[in-house]
Amino acid sequence: MVFVCRPPSDTPTGRYLGCAHAQRLLREAPFELVAGVVDTDLARLGPGSTLGEITRYFAAYNLVAAPVVDNEDHLLGAVTVDDVLDHLLPPDWRDRLTESDERNDEVADA
Repeated sequence: MVFVCRPPSDTPTGRYLGCAHAQRLLREAPFELVAGVVDTDLARLGPGSTLGEITRYFAAYNLVAAPVVDNEDHLLGAVTVDDVLDHLLPPDWRDRLTESDERNDEVADA
């Protein structure tokens, strides 16, 4: 996803306009403007969104990234599915995955 904002020189400065899906951009003719494929209807997350709200957002929209926008429509950043997983999984989940991979390699070598 590409999050589209007004340029800093345009008023209101940096206002979030919507998102453009990368696959759609790749299918468009090179002379087409990005503004023609911007999805303005996609719901946005606010800076105070809870983990539950963010999780429901991803479940409802089946996306991998979500825009975080303030009350004045400025894009503050984005939340990704990876961010959510990092909060839902135990802190040592990566270590467990590495240990499991090493055991699988040992079994394959035997």
